[in-house]
Amino acid sequence: MTWRTNSESFIGFTTLDRHSVFSEGIAIGSIVDIDDVSHVEPVRHSAGSGFFRLIATPQARGKNTPARLANIAGYTLRHPARAWKVMFVDDWAKRTQALMLMQALDSRLRLVNGRLGLMTQAEEGEPRRPFCRRRWI
Repeated sequence: MTWRTNSESFIGFTTLDRHSVFSEGIAIGSIVDIDDVSHVEPVRHSAGSGFFRLIATPQARGKNTPARLANIAGYTLRHPARAWKVMFVDDWAKRTQALMLMQALDSRLRLVNGRLGLMTQAEEGEPRRPFCRRRWI
């Protein structure tokens, strides 16, 4: 069985400034098209809703997942206090602005048994792009 995917990614920015509150206002306020298939929407979460903190990881570049995990570990070892403060900020939803990146690519995923349990595997359609190549002026 296959499922169509929306090719979404959430990118969060967390501040340590206790006077900044990103949780007030409407949930999704605008849309910016960044290339022919990608657009970004700022997303707000209500105060106290910090579930995404449990599945969030720092953004890192790399050719594959092990390379990106190594870059995250390296950053955490070089800046342990900063990494700790961002992960355990007082109210994650208040201090984090999320951007939802959506790519309108026609692609499908299939669930397969992997070494770590159920995993997804691209089945058909255009492959998802890990990074947007557009440069901002």
